[in-house]
Amino acid sequence: MTRPSSPEPLPYSAQGDDPRLTSRAVGQAARAMVLSVSVWVVLVLLAMFVTPIFESIFINFKTELPGFTKLVLSMSRWVGRDYGWLLLAPAFFAIPFALLPVFRAQAAAGRQIRWRLMQRLVYTFTMLIVGAYVLAMVLPMASVIETLYGGR
Repeated sequence: MTRPSSPEPLPYSAQGDDPRLTSRAVGQAARAMVLSVSVWVVLVLLAMFVTPIFESIFINFKTELPGFTKLVLSMSRWVGRDYGWLLLAPAFFAIPFALLPVFRAQAAAGRQIRWRLMQRLVYTFTMLIVGAYVLAMVLPMASVIETLYGGR
């Protein structure tokens, strides 16, 4: 039995001189950028538009809040009102560029990034954050309902 011959080496060095490798790595970084920015947008929209509604409800009904809800409210205030989103934005834009060497190494080795896995991880991470946010905002609503109905 004969061994299959190895593929022809690329005329470029494996250091990324090949324009095909560079464009593949940049394309992968662009996909990661879209995923990262979409997570950032969801978090900022929650902090800027949804949290103030819940906060006003909690203030109006003088509800005692759990520590996790207080933490989420203060973080949302920082992101939404104190322009914390401006400080967070560069981080979300920098993540894909920080991963660019990984993408280039994968491209040079002839492997594709497992995008389905990466997308699932990002979406799972996003859903966990949104789920924790929903729990932090909805659980104290039980005391608001108890206040409204007089503890019946």
